[in-house]
Amino acid sequence: ELCDAAIELFDAHVRKAGERPVDDEAVTALFQQLLPQVTRLVALHFQRTLVNRALNRLRGNEEHGALEAALAATESARLEVEVNWR
Repeated sequence: ELCDAAIELFDAHVRKAGERPVDDEAVTALFQQLLPQVTRLVALHFQRTLVNRALNRLRGNEEHGALEAALAATESARLEVEVNWR
């Protein structure tokens, strides 16, 4: 579902935007520019969701404190997701 919505957004705002059709080279260039950014967004969202669900699952459990301490130790190191074309 999420992928289908992303494709529809790309079509509506890139391929079918405006009165004239966008040439293939421009579509390719925009796709190559946008895909890494979208991939980064999805990865960061996944990381936040995973951490929050893990904390919620362990809440009230003796392991909750250990997980919070581990997460606090990593807070100073900002997660970076790098996506490059090869």
